[in-house]
Amino acid sequence: VVGNTVSYYVVAQDSAARPNVSANPATGATGFTFNPPAVSTPPTTPNSYTIVPPPISGGKTVGTGGDYATLTAAVAALNSSTITGPVVFSLTSATVETFPITINANSGSSAVNTVTIKPAPGVSPSFSGSSASCMINLSGADWVIIDGSNTVGGTSRDLTITNTNTGTSSADVCLTSTGVGAGATNNTVKNTNLVGTTITATPRTLAGVFSGSSTVSIASAGADNDNNTIQNNNITKTQYGIYAGGASAANKNTGTVITQNVMNAAEPNNVTTGGILVNFEDGTQVTQNDISILKSTGGTTGTTTTAFGIALGLVPINVTSFTGSDVVNAVVSRNKIDGVTQLHTNGYSAFGIVVNTVTSGITLVSNNMISGIRASSTTPDFSAGIVAGGGAGSTTQIYNNSVSMTGTRGAATFPSYGLAVGGSNPTVDVRDNI
Repeated sequence: VVGNTVSYYVVAQDSAARPNVSANPATGATGFTFNPPAVSTPPTTPNSYTIVPPPISGGKTVGTGGDYATLTAAVAALNSSTITGPVVFSLTSATVETFPITINANSGSSAVNTVTIKPAPGVSPSFSGSSASCMINLSGADWVIIDGSNTVGGTSRDLTITNTNTGTSSADVCLTSTGVGAGATNNTVKNTNLVGTTITATPRTLAGVFSGSSTVSIASAGADNDNNTIQNNNITKTQYGIYAGGASAANKNTGTVITQNVMNAAEPNNVTTGGILVNFEDGTQVTQNDISILKSTGGTTGTTTTAFGIALGLVPINVTSFTGSDVVNAVVSRNKIDGVTQLHTNGYSAFGIVVNTVTSGITLVSNNMISGIRASSTTPDFSAGIVAGGGAGSTTQIYNNSVSMTGTRGAATFPSYGLAVGGSNPTVDVRDNI
């Protein structure tokens, strides 16, 4: 048995005194014996048949008295079925689940045969539980839509997912690759409230939305997690709001869209380290997100190292290096970053937007509003509204941004910049910024 395919052959003998032994099919079979009949070498191509999973399609209610009592049960049915039409799991009530809930790849999924998880009209379900990895994991799954709005085509955030686990490798929703060519693709996570357990003084939940391999970390490299959209989510109490990491410079993710997400809650519900971090991506779009980061309010309160709003390819810790996990052809536009605070007395860095040094492509940083980037930096750390690595062979376009570097910086002894351009012989086109 291999997967759903059963392969077999038959060996039989007649009842003669010296029985004749044969196999079906016979080609390649050798070493016949009798009493009982057998062969030492089986046929080259045995017979086979495939067990076809039952079909699934249409609307299914999930909750008390529904088609499925829990989302766990609904996903288990999905994983053992073939999708033959669009599937909508309508959440009619909050349920007690077993986490993580893992949606696997399904051969029937397509642009038409999508799977949607969505609250029923007027219902605001809340899932809460502990998972050391992910609450919901799209493991190599394609064409899955997690839509937290309880209206058709709506943008309200009526679904809440809370991971109560205190581990630093935990997340709320994950899109994970199972290998090269087996990424989680064409998925959408939108209109949800994603909550962790991180507080300013203690890093816990890593991210609200995580895209990478099965290892949940900011060094995670997930092959071929392409064409995913993360939209209009409200993320609180995590170290990072959103992380997306491709496999390598030679195998970058493509088509990632991160838009209209909110990560601006005040303490103690704040995101503590970074809003959006992407590695090894080509053509990612980061637009219209609203971000505030609070890492340390001063003294030794809070955590150490760099704080940032949006980072492409790396999180620089000082003025010496701007190379990292190449992100090329990105668009970072119309984001609001109002407050990135790292005032730990040991002195660290804080940045609004960071673009790493690459040697190809055109990256656009435009029409962003950045303010209140504060760090008590000591050499060689610094603070900056925009950091552009540049890089010969590539072009970084910085157009029409507004940067306001105001506010106290504690015991800072190293500079603060509206725009910092680094690297050797960078190609940077800077126009019409304030």
